[in-house]
Amino acid sequence: MGLIYNPNESGELVSNFNANIATCEQIIADLKKGNKHLVGVLNSNQLSGAAFTAGQGLFTQLVIDGMIPD
Repeated sequence: MGLIYNPNESGELVSNFNANIATCEQIIADLKKGNKHLVGVLNSNQLSGAAFTAGQGLFTQLVIDGMIPD
């Protein structure tokens, strides 16, 4: 029992992968935009306190800088 190569299915698979990659890139761009907006609001000095400051730093370091590549 072996695999049978079908060029039509192969092309469809590649097309689907490309569509998935484009969707993922858009999701990442939207997440970056939302995260930067959130940090901007947090930086507006409307909130304060040590816990807020620590959370903001952790959020910025882990989510924006560490997990989402430019």
